[in-house]
Amino acid sequence: MTIDDYNGWIIVFCKTNKPHWLINWLGDYSHCYAYAKSPLGDHYIVVNSSWSNIVISILTADEMAGYNDIFMNDNSVMIPYDIKEAVKGIGFSFCGILTCVSVTKRLLGIHSRRIITPRQLMRYLKNELR
Repeated sequence: MTIDDYNGWIIVFCKTNKPHWLINWLGDYSHCYAYAKSPLGDHYIVVNSSWSNIVISILTADEMAGYNDIFMNDNSVMIPYDIKEAVKGIGFSFCGILTCVSVTKRLLGIHSRRIITPRQLMRYLKNELR
């Protein structure tokens, strides 16, 4: 099965080109976003967050290829992940800084407070897939 055949969420980890003091601290993966095929399979749903907003887009396959070209580079990583059922009483309220990681964690049902950076989220997802 290829990544295009996958029906769950695909998490993309990449380096952003926006200048920010945190970029050097974050390393190779300073941004993440998620996308999934629509239930009918002819469009993609993209959830992309920044410091100030959340953008949810519905794109065709051609538009999705162009979208990935904007964000991805040679070091980018794509990880398929299924949403987990949230365990009642384990999560915490969505408060604090709005980041790409915090939005992606909520989208996937991950409640770990220790995951702050894209690199930490990527390690968590890779460990979950083992």
